[in-house]
Amino acid sequence: MQYSVTNTDGNTYGPVDFQTLKLWAAEGRVKPDSMITDGLANMTFQASTMAELGLSATFTDRYGNVAPPPSSEYIRAPGVPAKQGTRLWSILFWLVVALALCAFTRTGGVIIAAWNIFDAFTARSRGDKHATTCIAVALIGCLIVGGVTYFKVTSTPVLPDSKIPATNQKAV
Repeated sequence: MQYSVTNTDGNTYGPVDFQTLKLWAAEGRVKPDSMITDGLANMTFQASTMAELGLSATFTDRYGNVAPPPSSEYIRAPGVPAKQGTRLWSILFWLVVALALCAFTRTGGVIIAAWNIFDAFTARSRGDKHATTCIAVALIGCLIVGGVTYFKVTSTPVLPDSKIPATNQKAV
């Protein structure tokens, strides 16, 4: 594997093989907070997360308190977006659930449909490429669910007292 090292001064050294990288760490040329780029995997991570280099460091926060070491997960290179799926399928699924709940409850479907609107706007703030579609589907879905709920409640017939059948009346 080929590795490149970017020290805190901003200079990049390499590419070198793993044995040379290990030697540089032993000589102190690679610091725990140096960034290492794995050329084959195209991943960048902090040197302290690579246990093979033996760079255990004490990390302190700005107040001098000992802080936990950085995560062992790879750090994304600058300018590389995180892989995110779209929320559109989730919004469509919960819209179907909200419509199904309209048959059984008065508010359950409306609550889920309103939550879909919140979820759609959250997708927009995360940079979802289908955010506009998510918002449109959530708003239209909420209107449909609200309409179904409203007409279900208002179309329930209420009989006046004079039209209620007399079943338990005693003869006088």
